[in-house]
Amino acid sequence: MLYTVSLQCTPQSTRLVNSGATSQPSSAGIFQWSMRMTTSSNLAASAISPNNKSLNWIRPQLFVQIKSTFTKAELNQLGQPLITNETQTGKTKALETLAADSVVAKETSLGPDHEDTLGAMHTLGLVQSEVGSPARAEQTWRKMLTIRERDSPYSALAVRSNLGFVLVEQGKYQEAEEIARQLLPALQKRYGKESPQALGTLRQLIEAVGGQRRVEDAKSLVEEGFVLVGGMGGGKFTEYQQEELEALQQVAARLGE
Repeated sequence: MLYTVSLQCTPQSTRLVNSGATSQPSSAGIFQWSMRMTTSSNLAASAISPNNKSLNWIRPQLFVQIKSTFTKAELNQLGQPLITNETQTGKTKALETLAADSVVAKETSLGPDHEDTLGAMHTLGLVQSEVGSPARAEQTWRKMLTIRERDSPYSALAVRSNLGFVLVEQGKYQEAEEIARQLLPALQKRYGKESPQALGTLRQLIEAVGGQRRVEDAKSLVEEGFVLVGGMGGGKFTEYQQEELEALQQVAARLGE
């Protein structure tokens, strides 16, 4: 799961996607916090407008974040035939290059702490995770976390979650566990124990603990998760219950692999 600053959770784990402000829960694997990037069909259909059909090779959830960061000229650059006719590897490389160039340009013109610069950096981290570059994404999230912890502890939650996600991807389970254990109480207090935000981080914790072969500890956390998901019915998170159940079942199944 990854954050934009709303909150979304993938069945594999949970990341935070943007840099910003108001939070809305969403489920399915990625923490966002502002823009709700769910996998729902209405969003998938609307994320890419008729004027952006040349960009339909970009995953709709990621496109929402990209569209909020890149200029129209930059989006047109991504839609050029040279890129859209490329292999998927070439396309994602072009996307990461554009995201990195955007960060450099904004750092130069606006400064490293400017919100637009941080928004571009957040997009870069998401893109790096998307294209399978967790080590580079880790560097981006660490750089951003240094700034966010200084000026915006709330936004730092999203960045910290995304950092934990890429650490799990790289097998850096001990640090990922430390991050998840610090993050989980903060999210539970802010959103509720049964919120998608908190449950996504719980899954991240399960994967970090399981990755260290502490299977019984991980199973205990899974049981805790099932109790929490079971309590979602009839409450404000009811609509996410089935999605959270399936995500937790997938994490539990991987413990036995």
